[in-house]
This record gives sequence, C-alpha cells and structure tokens, in this order.
Amino acid sequence: MKLGVTVCLDEVADDESYTMMLIEEERDLLEREKRPGQHAK
Repeated sequence: MKLGVTVCLDEVADDESYTMMLIEEERDLLEREKRPGQHAK
C-alpha cells in the first residue's frame, strides 16, 4: 500500500539540526540552573 508521502532528505537534515539545537539549549539551561548562587536571566 502506498500513501503518497514524500520526505526530502533536506527536510530530515533541517529537523535534525533544529532538534540538536533545542537539546543543546535545554542542556545549557539545566547547567545554569544547577550552578549555586547563580540564577538564569
């Protein structure tokens, strides 16, 4: 059965890049929150 869905490799790469950026931002935010005496701005 074919559903007629086409995914371009550029779209996959863009999604992967965006996801990696989000993960990095979340990790940085957690690191800032863990530091004693410093508050995220």
